[in-house]
Amino acid sequence: LYSWFLSNVSTRLEVAPGEEFRVAYEESKKLSPPSAFLLIDRPVHITIARMWAGITTWEKLKLCWMLVRETLLIPSADELNEMVENLKQTDAMTMAVMELGSRFPGLIEPLMTERDQYLSYMLRKKASSVSEGVRIVAVVGAGHIAGIKKFWDEQIDLHRICCMPVSR
Repeated sequence: LYSWFLSNVSTRLEVAPGEEFRVAYEESKKLSPPSAFLLIDRPVHITIARMWAGITTWEKLKLCWMLVRETLLIPSADELNEMVENLKQTDAMTMAVMELGSRFPGLIEPLMTERDQYLSYMLRKKASSVSEGVRIVAVVGAGHIAGIKKFWDEQIDLHRICCMPVSR
């Protein structure tokens, strides 16, 4: 359902799925000195499995219904572009995540908090392995910036946030 939803949104916006990664890669090639291009987000199958395990059966039903409804009622391309521009503001993104969290509390930990920890861990790991004076450019979603900063100096249990949930 989520893939179907994203496919419909990207079709309406006339943007290929993953376009932001292609753009980031192209921009990274322009840097001087050249930089390495790394995809550092937690694998999506782990995030989705942990999100699914974090919500109740009732919330799963509500989430599925919401995805179907939102896919069938996708606004026009102009309205979607306006929504995207609004979400580019960190406060708007935070508000959208908070609204999602109020409807589905079990999604926030795996979708945002754990990914913020993972991104922070991976960026720190990369930063510790490069020579002094070498810049690292990270392209992340606006909603993750505050969390990456928050977890930058904290000990992160990578195993805990990357293990697949146990089936019930």
